[in-house]
Amino acid sequence: MSAEDLNITVIDLGAKRKGQLNESYLTSFGAVVGNALERLLAGMDINNLKVKGSPQEMQAFLSALGAEKRHIEHIVQNGYDDPRTSSHARTALEAVVDFEKLTGLKWPIK
Repeated sequence: MSAEDLNITVIDLGAKRKGQLNESYLTSFGAVVGNALERLLAGMDINNLKVKGSPQEMQAFLSALGAEKRHIEHIVQNGYDDPRTSSHARTALEAVVDFEKLTGLKWPIK
């Protein structure tokens, strides 16, 4: 096993479906999502993140993460007062709601 393998973070989006949801998982999930979003906003890759789950769960996760990223970038570039900000917020919220419905997990960023 290489040093790179040791730095890989794995999240299983099927934790609730598999009955493995607990406080430790939720804490870790929140930290992982926050870290992934920070890295994406800084222009870094998230190759150290391995996401497990059904194809639908993984797509919902990527959609929510991407929508959050685009919403934050829009706010940074154009401010809260820009008329398009509410549109980006709505898109992000819809992606998060879809993720939560599909996985049974609460999205950790509000």
